[in-house]
Amino acid sequence: MRAIFLNSGGKDMFPIHELENIVFEDVAPEAMMEFFDPPAKWSGHQDCGEFPCTGPWNTVFRFVGTSYVGDVDPGLPGADFSLIPDTPNYSEHLTGCEFKENWNAWACDNLQLGMLLFESEDSDRLDRSVQPVYVRDYIDDGTATGTYTMNNKLNSMAN
Repeated sequence: MRAIFLNSGGKDMFPIHELENIVFEDVAPEAMMEFFDPPAKWSGHQDCGEFPCTGPWNTVFRFVGTSYVGDVDPGLPGADFSLIPDTPNYSEHLTGCEFKENWNAWACDNLQLGMLLFESEDSDRLDRSVQPVYVRDYIDDGTATGTYTMNNKLNSMAN
């Protein structure tokens, strides 16, 4: 059992969770939380196309005014922080974040993290969508192609 976990059937994005004045009492690091990667079996879902729906990677938990009591420390970065999943080619490029391997997550001292959402207002939006959308941080390194240090692949939400 984990103190914080995601719905294992959540193909879509999870809304930003804002938690204020939470008290963690004797929560061991291994019992704190766990993010999961999208299962391969989610590939080919009618709304997500040829690769898995990316809901578990579209998650932010924001904590403000957190306190800790007892003798066991869960290993969080203080009173105000964010927890995000380990999204390949993305999370490791954020500043102020520390990787927590057994959580499959990053603990960040940044409260300004958010989500980028695209929503079609077309009448056929349930039958047609744009996916995937790549969000990249391009660095001109003098070569013909340049370098992408951050490369986040966003997928459509399942309906």
